[in-house]
Amino acid sequence: MIFRDGRNWISPWLKPGFGHVYMVMRDEFNWVAITPSEKFLEFKILPYSVGADVPYVINKYENHTVVHIQTNTELDKCRGLSLMRIFTCVTLIKYFSGIYCRGFTPWQLYKRLEKMHKSGKYGHGVQKIHQILGANHE
Repeated sequence: MIFRDGRNWISPWLKPGFGHVYMVMRDEFNWVAITPSEKFLEFKILPYSVGADVPYVINKYENHTVVHIQTNTELDKCRGLSLMRIFTCVTLIKYFSGIYCRGFTPWQLYKRLEKMHKSGKYGHGVQKIHQILGANHE
């Protein structure tokens, strides 16, 4: 998961560096970015080889905060997307990654994941948090 400044109407009220969340993931062929916006959901194949450390590149050159997580891939253990949910970047990224912890803003989601990482106690669809690469937010 990648946390960065937001570029929408609510961004001025959100914590700097945590106005938006998107994700990158890889399969055996490609790196893919999934970026929700207020108007559409963008899927983009990234121009990196499968062996590239894309989260590190994004952290270093884009100055975004990166949380590298491994999620539970057993579908019966993951909760579905509620029809009564407000669709935000956070709710959509949680849905696509298969996690269901609390958090409505990107900052709240980040703090929840950071707490899991520090305690070593995982749940809510998260199997492991491999690393957190912080950005230089001023």
